Amino acid sequence: MIAVRLETPNKIRDLQRGLYLKAKREPKFRFYLLHDKVWREDILEHAYRLVRANGGAPGIDGVTFQSLESGGGEARLLSKLQQELQVPAGATTDKGVWISPVAIG
Repeated sequence: MIAVRLETPNKIRDLQRGLYLKAKREPKFRFYLLHDKVWREDILEHAYRLVRANGGAPGIDGVTFQSLESGGGEARLLSKLQQELQVPAGATTDKGVWISPVAIG
């Protein structure tokens, strides 16, 4: 397999640089509110492409890229992932099931 190197988009590099500089300037500062950055569309797309380019072995659940993409493609997969990540810790689902903050991670 040929190694593929994807360049990080400038918008993501700016976020990384800003967080790095803030952490260096204020070592005791705690970044409690980074969760909203994880589900940004540009970050999810870049992460997906990095894993895909790296060969992306199946996870612990055994699900492969092929099976994920056959279910509606990359856009649908990322949209669903984004919605799942936006659920606040301790919230309930649309079916009224409580989600433990521990389960979210």
